[in-house]
Formats: sequence, C-alpha cells, structure tokens
Amino acid sequence: MANNNGVNIGDFLPFAKKFETIGGLISVLLDWVFMIAGVLVFLFLLWGGIQYIFSQGNPKEVQNAQRRMTYAIIGLAVLILAFLVLQAIEAWTGIPIFGE
Repeated sequence: MANNNGVNIGDFLPFAKKFETIGGLISVLLDWVFMIAGVLVFLFLLWGGIQYIFSQGNPKEVQNAQRRMTYAIIGLAVLILAFLVLQAIEAWTGIPIFGE
C-alpha cells in the first residue's frame, strides 16, 4: 500500500524511480549494507584464520592474526547490535525498516 504523504524521490533522483519515499530507499540500502558487512566479517575472520595457520609460531604474526580475528568478532557484535536496535525501533514505531 503506497503512502502518498511526502515527496516522490524518483522526481529528484532518476536512479531511485522505484522508491516513493526516502524511507523506502533507506530500507533497501540497509539490506545491502548489512549483507555486505556480514560478508566482510566472514572474510576478515577467514583472513585472520589463514594468517594464524601460516604464522608458523612467529609471535608477531600470531598476534596480528589474533587481533584481526578479534576485531572481526567485535564487528560482528556491533552488526548484530545495530540490527537488534533497528528491529526494536521498528517494533516500537510500527514503521517498517527492513522491507515493506
């Protein structure tokens, strides 16, 4: 159901013709941001793991690998927390954030 309150952003942004509101555009962008962030977390964990395996006991390389994996896990925690906060905002306001 389209909401006719607001500005049709397709008039101002030619690439956004299928979005009626800025909220619709942000909703789609958030889906992509979370997906890309999840892939990056996985890649950094993988990179840290491979770096750990090939460190061959070198303390500095082991420390770098552990730091990379720690930061990836912290990033995952921040990503999950951001998702939960957005879900709570959606529940409290009734405004759909992730899709329609």
